[in-house]
Amino acid sequence: MTTASPMPNSKAASSPSASPQPSLHKRDQKALWLVGLLVVIAILTASYVYLRDHFSNSAADLASERLTLHRAFLSAELEKYQYLPYVLAHDPTIITALTARQPELSKQVNLRLESFVEQSGAAALYLMDKEGLTIASSNHRDQTSFVGNNYSFRPYFKNAMAGRKGAFFAVGVTTKTRGMFYAYPVRQEGEIIGAMAAKVDFSPLEQSWREARETVFVTDRRGIVVLSSDPAHLYQVIGHLSDQDLETIRRERQFAENELRKMNHNAPSLLGAREIKLDDVTYIHQTRSMPAQDWTLHYLTPSIAVAQSSFLILALEGLALTSLLALFLFLRGRGLKRQSLRAQADAKLQRRMNQRLELEIDERRRTEKELRATQGNLIHASKMASLGHMSATISHEINQHIAAATTFIAGIKMLMKQNRSTEARQTLDRVDDLMKRMTAITRQLKAFSRKSDPIHEPVHVRDALTSAISVAETRLTALDIDIIIEPETAPSPIQIMGDRVQLEQVFLNIIQNAIDAVESQEVRKIYFTLETDGNQALITCRDTGPGLSIDIEETLFDPFITTKPHGDGLGLGLAISTKIIQNFEGALRAENCAEEGYGALFSLSLPLVSSPPYESPSKSAKQAPSQ
Repeated sequence: MTTASPMPNSKAASSPSASPQPSLHKRDQKALWLVGLLVVIAILTASYVYLRDHFSNSAADLASERLTLHRAFLSAELEKYQYLPYVLAHDPTIITALTARQPELSKQVNLRLESFVEQSGAAALYLMDKEGLTIASSNHRDQTSFVGNNYSFRPYFKNAMAGRKGAFFAVGVTTKTRGMFYAYPVRQEGEIIGAMAAKVDFSPLEQSWREARETVFVTDRRGIVVLSSDPAHLYQVIGHLSDQDLETIRRERQFAENELRKMNHNAPSLLGAREIKLDDVTYIHQTRSMPAQDWTLHYLTPSIAVAQSSFLILALEGLALTSLLALFLFLRGRGLKRQSLRAQADAKLQRRMNQRLELEIDERRRTEKELRATQGNLIHASKMASLGHMSATISHEINQHIAAATTFIAGIKMLMKQNRSTEARQTLDRVDDLMKRMTAITRQLKAFSRKSDPIHEPVHVRDALTSAISVAETRLTALDIDIIIEPETAPSPIQIMGDRVQLEQVFLNIIQNAIDAVESQEVRKIYFTLETDGNQALITCRDTGPGLSIDIEETLFDPFITTKPHGDGLGLGLAISTKIIQNFEGALRAENCAEEGYGALFSLSLPLVSSPPYESPSKSAKQAPSQ
């Protein structure tokens, strides 16, 4: 509800505006200067944040482009030499050298491999027998020649001997230099007789990174730096190595005698971190994965460059804002008098508007109160009409119980005279059962007929429906009508937010209409289904009556519309039910059921309420009760 704004002080609003004293004007100007400077500082602070994000994003975009370029170059460098072991493994001279094992033939292969290295740019090419012993190598002239060394412990050799292409990055045990080793099996008539291997050196690529003054490094699948523009980062570990990883590295002698040190960064996990601090320098961090090698390429941009660009723009912006502040204060002084006069006129108008608004609010409250009272009276009247409609049947039911009780009491007197006390007690128990049934009927009628103020609380739909059925039970029994509540499909009891008494009234109105529809039919059944759809409770009622006619279907929910004989109904039941459901933020619809053998179909949709598990207070929640 909108409340009236506080009334302005009429005396202050109506007093004429006096010219400000010089001292007051000076204090006002100083205060405005102070506020203006604070605003400028706030704007500059926000601008710095924006500029830093802007330049950071620009740097990140540039880094992304450089990363894509570096990954393309690195991938090309790796792929360029993969074919060499495959081609040489099919060379007849290579195959003969493995089978003949003649010194002259090995020298010839050495020269052949040396020529291939000069033409291709590979670091080394070498041939191993099936035991892992190197019998020919392109570096046969060097002191670090591979000839005579056994590399059977290397994974690339094991893969080749297993018939697969081998690839392994490691520090050479002979040359002590890093590189990627490729290997391919050498076959003779389908049998693997050795392996042809190639080594790729990445030193030129790393040198190009350093010359470009870029901070780039590559980590393998264990998080170990294998390539870097800064040699200090080599063999550093960005994460954690397990004992199994350390044992595998030691067994394969992947990094020779180099120490694996923890990288000094501040990120919980370097992968995915946008900004990191490495060796006390802050960087913008970006990565690209290389799935073929299971590597990750890292690119670092110093944050100091971003800060410098931000501060330069910020200084120019601060100068402009300060100039604007001075101009604003000058212009503001000229407009103070006009503003004061305008404020007086606005205050008078505001007072009039507040008074008018208060009157409108009071009127609206009175109207809403009268509407709620009228609606409550209509609902109560509808209840009384429903009870009146059932009064004859209820009276007949109670009279039958009273007549039966009178007969039983006469029988008890006779039995007592004949000293047949056991049979008298049994008959007395039957009288007690009759009294309990009559008490239950009157208790349900009393609870239903009471007039209560609407409340808004969680309501268990099945309990409300069961209670409404209990009120109509006497008429249902008298007309031999069955009501079936089909099993619920919802995993938990269905609850809505509303007033239980009003929901029972809606159900009773629908049940009464269904009873009127089926009482003259051969098959007299009424079916209820309780379901949920998303956040909505869906309740349907279909009967075996004749259905709705076309003319009545369009005006069914209008007040004073009824198909009953004159005097049997007011035509308000469904109109009131519609209003109740609308107050619950739901909808009530009626149509003819599409299934053969059924008549009218009433559908209710109500918003569900989230609540703890609900336990029904009664034991009447059966899956398919027949009334």
